Amino acid sequence: MRGELLALTAALMWGLAPLLDRVAIVNTTPFVANFFRASGAFTVLLIYALLSGGLKEAMNLDIKSISFFVLAGIMAGAIAVLAYYQALKFIGAGRTVPLTSIYPLVTVVFAAMLLGERLTLTTYLGAVLIVAGVILIGIE
Repeated sequence: MRGELLALTAALMWGLAPLLDRVAIVNTTPFVANFFRASGAFTVLLIYALLSGGLKEAMNLDIKSISFFVLAGIMAGAIAVLAYYQALKFIGAGRTVPLTSIYPLVTVVFAAMLLGERLTLTTYLGAVLIVAGVILIGIE
């Protein structure tokens, strides 16, 4: 149950944050928006790390894991967020967020191809629903 509550908390935060982003992006560029968003996240993470002892754990992480986290940060925290903010400016939150929600489909496909993860029937059905949802949004 704890995992489900954490996942729902993440969904709630991810669902509300685009509303704040949409209001604020009108007055700036995607770079400046991402800079301040990342600064806010860094501040919270730093405080958490200081209070929980997480910095010690971070200092003991192997170089491969660090490299993968940094690369993921470049991909998702910089490139994707810059594209996301630009999309917010052009098509708004109501269309941007559902379209960017295709990322689970990308993850499923590449997890199977690159990591050898097994896909189930429900995973295939979920992927079909994602594609159908994106098509419906594109019809507007």
